[in-house]
Amino acid sequence: MKKRNFLSIFTLLFLLFNVVSSVNGETAETKSSILTIGGRLQTQYQYVDSDPSTNLLILRRARLTFQSVLSDWASIKLQVEAGKQKFTLKDAYLSFNPKGFSIFVGQKHVPFSREALNSSKYLQMIERSLSSEFAPFRQMGVGMHGFAVDKKLEYSVGIYNGAVNSSSVSNLANNRLGKVKIYHIDVGASEDNNKFLYAGRVDFYPFGYMKMSQSYLEKLEHPLLSFGINFFSSDDSPSGGYNPGASQLKKIAAYGGDAALKHKGFAGTFEFIHRNLSWWNSMDQVSDAAQDTFTLQGGYMIISKKVEVTARFEFLNFDKDNRLLGPVGQLKDKWLTFGFNYFLEGHHTKIQLNYIIKDEEMPSGISKPENNTLLIQGAYYF
Repeated sequence: MKKRNFLSIFTLLFLLFNVVSSVNGETAETKSSILTIGGRLQTQYQYVDSDPSTNLLILRRARLTFQSVLSDWASIKLQVEAGKQKFTLKDAYLSFNPKGFSIFVGQKHVPFSREALNSSKYLQMIERSLSSEFAPFRQMGVGMHGFAVDKKLEYSVGIYNGAVNSSSVSNLANNRLGKVKIYHIDVGASEDNNKFLYAGRVDFYPFGYMKMSQSYLEKLEHPLLSFGINFFSSDDSPSGGYNPGASQLKKIAAYGGDAALKHKGFAGTFEFIHRNLSWWNSMDQVSDAAQDTFTLQGGYMIISKKVEVTARFEFLNFDKDNRLLGPVGQLKDKWLTFGFNYFLEGHHTKIQLNYIIKDEEMPSGISKPENNTLLIQGAYYF
């Protein structure tokens, strides 16, 4: 890196340590409900060691969350975001809570991928792993969630619209993905077909319930361990039928498993996902790609509840038969990340630093891109 980039980094760190602060959440009670207001702000510095290099500051996330307990059996949640200079409706759902389980109607996370389901407030790394990109994330739908066996078993199932991001699949005619993430936030499903995405997840906690929060910030009397399995399936073929001569997505199905452990200052996760894609290519033939991804991640508190060192290895194979390529024309991604977290007040206020060594395996005769990345983030929420 050039000298000015180091100066930018140290200047940013100085500002973050002096500016970052935390505030308490606010709760307002009316005659009919209790309203809780929360917020989140994540400012980020990015440096990509490419030619030319990328060197900039971004507002990664700026969110407001409103949750209201309407009664003993009903609640509502609304979350909006203004990150990356875009306004987006994230969560918007009504939850009914009979004894022992809950039913939701609206827009929320599809129960798939532990990494994707972890809130950005509680991440051990600055960005989620490549494996999480296989998840549908937030969709409009209806579903059920509950616990059993003294909260050692957790389950979620749902039916969703499954809105496809057209920019991800627009280049399938050339057997290439525009983005790893196929689905985007529903936004009314104006371009969706009339078929649904089905998803389900089960978590098992042998030593007691384990919250989806990364890093070891609790004082635990015994280890916490989690095992999860999940699936989703969606028929994404056009509602009006296939258009000859066009490249169009046909179907996606995925399944996977994950594990998480917290013990004596260590917090780690492992996740594996297999995804099958089917699409019509420009020759009116149906193509199929079998994709695999896994992530191994861990962190250790070298100063209890204050300083954590982290590392992560990510692998993604875009097609076992090498027919489908990634966004930069790669066959595989192999990323190694080293990180450092400083917690001023737990996850509420923290400074994070990640350096990502990116190794993209390219087809024969094509050179690898230069794109190792440094990220520094100041994050705080209430």
